[in-house]
Amino acid sequence: MLSGVKTLIQQTDLIKENSSDPEMLAALYHKISLGFSPSPKLRLTWMNNLTQLHVKNDNLTEAA
Repeated sequence: MLSGVKTLIQQTDLIKENSSDPEMLAALYHKISLGFSPSPKLRLTWMNNLTQLHVKNDNLTEAA
């Protein structure tokens, strides 16, 4: 459990560091969502975040 929290904190820091790189953000959001596979609601939340990121960057094919 603690290693999962530590990983999430590290990935959150990476999101902040790469906020201007949409491709890196998309990869991070996807990686975080995979970490929540045992919790479908949390995984869906991160997948929705990924969709919103793609829409924001006009990557509508990816958003679909």
